[in-house]
Amino acid sequence: MVDVSANRDTLVISGPDARELLILADDVPAGYAVVDRTSPVWRLLDIAIAIEHQRRGIATHVVRRWQEDASRNGSVIALSVLRSNTAARSLYDRLGFRVTEEDDTRWQMEWQG
Repeated sequence: MVDVSANRDTLVISGPDARELLILADDVPAGYAVVDRTSPVWRLLDIAIAIEHQRRGIATHVVRRWQEDASRNGSVIALSVLRSNTAARSLYDRLGFRVTEEDDTRWQMEWQG
């Protein structure tokens, strides 16, 4: 199971309007996401898939659904990826996100439909 409590205080500071979403796979909790969709630039603050559910396309499916919604709303999706998280960077590259800024520890990325 994924533990959202470890990140909750940081996420509230980063996005007070963010919503925590439970991600289900076959009606079983498989992960969570925290997203703020209150402005034209949606912020994906966190997404995590439990180890036993990884590599099954769940995160890809979830992000693609958001991309469809964002496209209909004329919104942009923005996120930050740690440089050490190469799997996440690969996922976002495949889904059409582009690096907008970077520093020694993170890439800032955006998707525009």
